[in-house]
Amino acid sequence: MPKVSCGMPVYNAERYLREAIDSILGQTFEDFELIVCNDGSTDGSEAILKDYVRKDTRVKLLDRSDNRGLIATRNELLAAMTGEYCAVMDADDIAMPDRFERQAAFLDANPDHVLVGSRILLIDPDGHPMCALGIKETHEEIDAWHMEGHSGAALCNPTIMMRTQAARDVGGYEDGTACAEDYDLFLRLAEVGKLATLPDVLLHYRQHLSSVGYKRNLEQRN
Repeated sequence: MPKVSCGMPVYNAERYLREAIDSILGQTFEDFELIVCNDGSTDGSEAILKDYVRKDTRVKLLDRSDNRGLIATRNELLAAMTGEYCAVMDADDIAMPDRFERQAAFLDANPDHVLVGSRILLIDPDGHPMCALGIKETHEEIDAWHMEGHSGAALCNPTIMMRTQAARDVGGYEDGTACAEDYDLFLRLAEVGKLATLPDVLLHYRQHLSSVGYKRNLEQRN
């Protein structure tokens, strides 16, 4: 079994998909599997994914013709993972080459932590840098932010790596949440262990009009 399982939900992501996958396959940490779930894409995403499966044995494909949505897809990926640690990755972002190496080392060295994220660099649709975001780093800062009920999570979901069993034990992503499913998961994980954010940028987080953050901005603030 690999040390790290990375789950990537895919829905009509052909424009950025190859760049996202290549950023995972180019990790300096090599003991991982990449599980991608095609959630009923109607563009060229399926063909791209099947091409990667043929070329790289680390890539596993969960393929279906019906669209079940992001939360169901994330939970299906979590159920399929075999690694001790599970990493989240979106199909339009770019992981830095040392992301897995840094995060796996942190979890190895801190057995009381169940999750670690990282800072992000916001990029525009064409990949040009916008700004780096400062995010809460320690468990105490993260937990306080969440318990105070701020409108956004103190962690960026596409950056996180979790202990796979801990994520399963707390029930994964909650099906009943229309959005902010990551915020809900972070609250439940904080009840069984500590959360942290590494201070360095390990992910380029793409901003565009079809992203969840834009489409559901008002919902996520309520």
